[in-house]
Amino acid sequence: MVLFRWGGGALLDLEKLDFIIAKRILGKMGWFEENFDDIIPEKLKGVPDTYKFRVGDYRIIYTFESEVVFILQVAHRRDVYKNLRSD
Repeated sequence: MVLFRWGGGALLDLEKLDFIIAKRILGKMGWFEENFDDIIPEKLKGVPDTYKFRVGDYRIIYTFESEVVFILQVAHRRDVYKNLRSD
């Protein structure tokens, strides 16, 4: 089983979102955590060892090492690439 760790920046991103959108993202993250072993990670172009997970118009940016997934950022698709940061 994979352990998910949220970075401080990702939690702040989530808090800034509308409650309904944040709830949807958290629900989808629960599904993502349960099914992580069956999912083919989608690489983020231009950033090594970084991946994205789509939830509607939002993207969850993450990295992973062995059994730990690090959530780095949650943002709207129009903003995620120009505001990409590493926490």
